[in-house]
Amino acid sequence: MISQVQLTKKKIIIISSIILIFAVFTGVFTAIFLNQNNVKIDTSPEKIMFDRLDSLYRNQNYSEAKKVLQEMNSKYPNSDLVKKANSMFNNLDELIKKDELEKPERDAKAQKAAEEHRQWMKQEAEAAKKLQQERENSIYIGDNREKVLKVFGNPDTINRTVTKNLVHEQWVYGRTYIYLENDRVTSWQDSQ
Repeated sequence: MISQVQLTKKKIIIISSIILIFAVFTGVFTAIFLNQNNVKIDTSPEKIMFDRLDSLYRNQNYSEAKKVLQEMNSKYPNSDLVKKANSMFNNLDELIKKDELEKPERDAKAQKAAEEHRQWMKQEAEAAKKLQQERENSIYIGDNREKVLKVFGNPDTINRTVTKNLVHEQWVYGRTYIYLENDRVTSWQDSQ
């Protein structure tokens, strides 16, 4: 008999295979389509630098973008692509100055957020520790006999019923009764 986990694994493998096949065919189709329409992909060094410059700019890494632009100007001073880059990214100095002015405020916000995160993590750890201590000092349905002994100690009395398949026990602690079946807590009763 095939388990649910095995079925799920098989489904994942089948879906992954379909996606992979689709990706391969899509890539092949795209390559064929581009070649049929004489579309050329520019992989020149200056185009690669331009794309890097554009990426840095979009990610607001203006200082690095300026370095790439300066490098493009020194390596390819007469290139149309460099002229386009100079036109598109002519505000880098202004953005760098603005970025430097806003940096202390941004750093303070980041530091405050980091401190708030540390406090939250500390509170979560304390809550988890408290919950663990509470769990260790309480019993729950399904706990084993060792846990009951650890929390309550030895019972005053144990009343036991043995059947073909089960051992029912009633552990008496004063006015509290804990019921176990095959060494597992199934219920408890107390009078107040």
